[in-house]
Amino acid sequence: MYAVFSVEKNNIGKADEILKDDVVSRQSIAVRDASALDIDSENRYILIEGNEQAIKRAEELFKGIVEVLKKSLEAVEEKAEEEPKKEIGEKLSEKEASEIYDKIKKEEENVAEGVGFIFGE
Repeated sequence: MYAVFSVEKNNIGKADEILKDDVVSRQSIAVRDASALDIDSENRYILIEGNEQAIKRAEELFKGIVEVLKKSLEAVEEKAEEEPKKEIGEKLSEKEASEIYDKIKKEEENVAEGVGFIFGE
């Protein structure tokens, strides 16, 4: 199981903190700038492969406090005018995630082949 998150440039530091989470950090993580994947964007893509519980934890963390604020806004009318903070990263749709996943895996294969060539394997 995997998920791919798109993180805007101004949230990269927050995303790095999420990747230090005890549950999330134990998963397989690949981080790539969009430009490294031939995508015209300043975003960073984060691929997390692991168990379902860890993926769900990452989804919660990347949502930031948006959901918490939304619940507060519903519960307390006077806060309804406040704008919730933006998510730290957006979980990509299955199709978009698959495209990014394939690009990252292809890049990793090319690196492995290069290392094998260098060491004569």
